[in-house]
Amino acid sequence: MTCPEDCEEPIITCAEAGGTICTETQYCSGIILDASDTIRCCSGTCEEILPQANLILLFSNTDYELKFNVNIDGTVYPEVHYYYHTRTFTENNGVGVTLTSGQLCVQSVGCNPQVSVNYRIEPNNKFIFDNQFYTTFDSDIFTLKYWGTDDNGYDVYVEQNMCVQKSQFTENC
Repeated sequence: MTCPEDCEEPIITCAEAGGTICTETQYCSGIILDASDTIRCCSGTCEEILPQANLILLFSNTDYELKFNVNIDGTVYPEVHYYYHTRTFTENNGVGVTLTSGQLCVQSVGCNPQVSVNYRIEPNNKFIFDNQFYTTFDSDIFTLKYWGTDDNGYDVYVEQNMCVQKSQFTENC
């Protein structure tokens, strides 16, 4: 504990105040009695701050196909644009992730309901699979969203966009 130069109170240490010094890689489970840039005097115990997963989703190997007279849920569409692609989830902070739900939003029609998934991405690793998007419009935006939890109990959310216009497509639009 510190006191400005002109104060009358005696200067006491964190231990004398009944506290414990927490480092910058710890959090205080009680009340912070005094703090500086590098240490904190804590009335409780100091607990290690656990790292959080860093998850990225990217699309690659995208192929375009235009199909004619396609029946989708009982309606025949004269043209449907398909975008076959690879989805790559990459964790790069040394913490595994389990994704438990996902959702596809399409600018032209809105968001589908969230669905349950069970995708596991190991620490510093990738999870890769192939899938597709399709639209009956000449241009559209797909937004793919996923939710889950990392191995240290933190909530995880990742999303990625794909903008399409006929045979052209780009990410992060």
